[in-house]
Amino acid sequence: MLAVVLVAVWFAPDGRPVGSVRITFVQGGGEQGTRAADSDPRLVFQRHLDTTKTLVPGRMDLVVWPENVVDVSTFSTSPERAQIAAEAARLGVPILVGVTEDAGPNHFRNAQVVVLPDGSLGDRYDKVRIVPFGEFLPLRSLIDLVPGQPTDLVPRDAIAGEGPAVLDTPKGPVAVAISWEVFFGGRTRDGVKHGGLVILNPTNGSSYRGTILQTQQIASSRLRALETGRWVVQVAPTGFSAFVTPDGTVAMLLGRLRSGPKPASDLEQDGDRPVVDQFDGHLRPEPAGGHLGPEAP
Repeated sequence: MLAVVLVAVWFAPDGRPVGSVRITFVQGGGEQGTRAADSDPRLVFQRHLDTTKTLVPGRMDLVVWPENVVDVSTFSTSPERAQIAAEAARLGVPILVGVTEDAGPNHFRNAQVVVLPDGSLGDRYDKVRIVPFGEFLPLRSLIDLVPGQPTDLVPRDAIAGEGPAVLDTPKGPVAVAISWEVFFGGRTRDGVKHGGLVILNPTNGSSYRGTILQTQQIASSRLRALETGRWVVQVAPTGFSAFVTPDGTVAMLLGRLRSGPKPASDLEQDGDRPVVDQFDGHLRPEPAGGHLGPEAP
């Protein structure tokens, strides 16, 4: 289990610092190659709660949990919400949590929800680009007619969100791309155009073994950072979790299955919103200048 802190500073176009934020992400750890249907959701939740309990108040402004680590029928009335709210109150900061909750017997929602220190629920972003054959089965009614098809691997279909890719927090708006949404530049550009000063990518690759998918996602986070001129904070239950600078450099990479406390890193952030419009979704002409660093010890 692990929590890492990013200290980001927003700058105006003329170079003036206009604010700062300290973001802590929590990687709870666990085994790879597991599916939700075969996992104990309470154990996944407990790992992240226990790690959060190790955090010291006064050292962060936002705490970010990965995708899917809270799996409940209704989050607003769940014991999990109360436990997260207790930690938000102890730390005195919002906790942004990845929630999967029921939407009827055959559907669910995948969201990132802001839990405020006073126990209330703040903003919410529901994943817009859901994963075919992962979060829903295209043409399910036709597939069901074919005997022997393993439709039980995706027993329910996700309901896609419709809102902008941004969450309002007490420290300002943050852009959000849940999981594979980071592979689509339009989602992060949308979040930045709606005021996002940093990009959060809560994700969950625990159903995959090895590092192929995780490495691809880090590469996508680097592209999104370059396109938007924003820091990207990627956080996953079993890795990779990372901080990516606006020029595409991976400033800190936490490998799969890793655990243990890490020190804070002092990093800078370009908060000039028009960057996205200036580049119109295209990459800067210069190379990223970064590389995948070694897994954190």
